[in-house]
Amino acid sequence: MQPPSRPLRILFLAGQLGLGGAERQLYYLSMGLDRQQFTAHILTLNPGGGDYWETPLREAGIPVTGVPRAHTGRRIFSIRRFIRQWRPDLIHVFHFFANAYGVLARWPSRTPLLGSVRFWPTRERIERIPFAPWRWLCLHGVDALICNSQTAVTTLQQQYDKLPPLHAIPNGVPLPADTAPERRAAAWEQLGRRPGELWLGYTGWLNENKNVSLLLRAAARLRPALPQLRLALVGDGPLRTQLEAEAQALGLADCTTFYGQLPHAEAIMPAFDVFCLPSHSEGMPNVLMEAAAAGIPAVATNVGGVAEVVRDGETGFLVPAGDEDQLVGCLNCLLTNEALRQQMGAAAQRFARDHLSIPRMVAQYQTLYMAQVGR
Repeated sequence: MQPPSRPLRILFLAGQLGLGGAERQLYYLSMGLDRQQFTAHILTLNPGGGDYWETPLREAGIPVTGVPRAHTGRRIFSIRRFIRQWRPDLIHVFHFFANAYGVLARWPSRTPLLGSVRFWPTRERIERIPFAPWRWLCLHGVDALICNSQTAVTTLQQQYDKLPPLHAIPNGVPLPADTAPERRAAAWEQLGRRPGELWLGYTGWLNENKNVSLLLRAAARLRPALPQLRLALVGDGPLRTQLEAEAQALGLADCTTFYGQLPHAEAIMPAFDVFCLPSHSEGMPNVLMEAAAAGIPAVATNVGGVAEVVRDGETGFLVPAGDEDQLVGCLNCLLTNEALRQQMGAAAQRFARDHLSIPRMVAQYQTLYMAQVGR
């Protein structure tokens, strides 16, 4: 055990540092660690990729080192060599597929190794990793697995035996310090919202899993009775061109805007009246937490850890995945009732302040780190 006078060295191993939810949480965690107790260093498996979070991490004094691209064995050797040189007190792998890299690279040392599961871990999803021994290492080779929702913990326990200890640590979200009118005005200006409009928003990837097509169909059904409705889609992905064509075919071209990727999408949340997340599967979505922090009620599919963020009938509504009729009904309920929007939005913001703050998340990680190294 290391002398208590020296900060614990935490080595984070990340698959990449782009604009994903897990990467954002790694940034929040690294920035929030008590510098008197912890020193962080990040290894990324995507060197030279120009990933978004590399620059702000380095500017904040958190070192980021890329693992050279090579075949798997050489990459494991590179990570092992770094571990021997830097001598971390604990290794925390932040992406599930990279758990196995951590397992193989720390050998033969006994450095505590924490793995991550940051998605809805159905057996089908996990078994998409084609190499069975690699899957086994990702699940069973670490000293403990950290999930970002209790739902994920329960799902793993129901599907697999003899797992390492499981810990649920919810994601954290920045809580606004300025006043709501100021944030709302800035968001309106950034997105170009005009008075008298009613805005339905989505932020996230434009891929098959997010099922934005369902949201477009729902908006098309709502529009005739709500001519002031505007649909704002923030994000990018492989289906953007297809979704733009769908919006055109549904007669939504004049009221739908595709904004592309915005690095700080949480800043535009106050521009929305209602937020919608129609995904087929989720872990614990950052976007729903950001909507709650902004006081925006949400309608989301009841998958993964979503119910741990959206309290059905209190801070928003939950609907079954793929159920267009229920999605339309719940969206209509909120979009046509300003008092209900305000009531649910205020409840969502209280929930975020009580349960979803970044300091609360960081404190849980720090407690776990201390326990793992015996301090």
